Amino acid sequence: MHLQNAGNSVKYKVIILNKGTVYSEKTTIENIFKSTNGLSQSSISNIEGAELKLGKFFIEDKISANGVKTFTFDAQIIAGQSGTGTSNFSIVSYEADYRCPKLKSSIGVGKNDVIYLQAGEIAKPTLTPKPIISTSEISRSTSEQYRLTKSSNKSEVYAGDEIEFTISIKNTGEQDLKNVMLFDIFPKEYLEPVGNSAKKLVDPETLKFKRKFLPQGDVFTATVKMKVKSHVLAGTTITNILKAGSQTIEMKKQASVQIKVLAHEQANISPKYIPKKHIASLIGPVRLVQTGLEMPIIPIGLFLFFAGVIIYRRKIS
Repeated sequence: MHLQNAGNSVKYKVIILNKGTVYSEKTTIENIFKSTNGLSQSSISNIEGAELKLGKFFIEDKISANGVKTFTFDAQIIAGQSGTGTSNFSIVSYEADYRCPKLKSSIGVGKNDVIYLQAGEIAKPTLTPKPIISTSEISRSTSEQYRLTKSSNKSEVYAGDEIEFTISIKNTGEQDLKNVMLFDIFPKEYLEPVGNSAKKLVDPETLKFKRKFLPQGDVFTATVKMKVKSHVLAGTTITNILKAGSQTIEMKKQASVQIKVLAHEQANISPKYIPKKHIASLIGPVRLVQTGLEMPIIPIGLFLFFAGVIIYRRKIS
């Protein structure tokens, strides 16, 4: 288009694409016109598809996931001389299934579209080539985007004991994470969740904890209480595994904790010789006859038999 020195009317058509996986609404768009050589933008009129509030465009309607919203308006461009100007459109805020706590250059918020205007013609923007990133750099970058940790208050337990596990994920990357999930995986034949932890079961051996939004540098922590089943044998090693997931990035790492089951103190006593004087207290009452001599104990019937034999022989002699 050719711009005269003053009073040029320009029609803008702004297209918004929702690249997220949930709808957005109440979207606010800011338009900033810049020029270094005499162009300026004045009154705005004939707005269709949006409202102008406090100098910013506002769209009340919902924009579905991967949906598109368009609005148009007219603006007056004043050109005192031949020059170049840029009209910069930025999404400064919106609402979805969560409140965006701060604006960043992540998908959606903060992305810009620029229209370049030049007196007499439309100027072409200068394209900056993007650097090529190697596969190893991508892998290293992905592995540093989050950190999983899992710990327990006991490393050795007895059957029937309760254990408290602490699980956490830290966002160590350069973008906020959405719909972060922690999965605590345990062997159901050895452990069972107790208290509020049992409410987090999604299957017989998995607990699930969820947080909708995890900003950069923030940590999501949960506590899990488990009970060692009474039939678990001493010497058993129990392994608990922690995995994670997110809508924003793929998560493959895991953390684990191992717990050893000990025998109770009584089970560690070696069998020993038990004197006869203690037999009654162990196996019940036993009637014994003590001779009073340092001799073995003799049943009274056998003693009377020998006494009778001796008396009989004396009578014969």
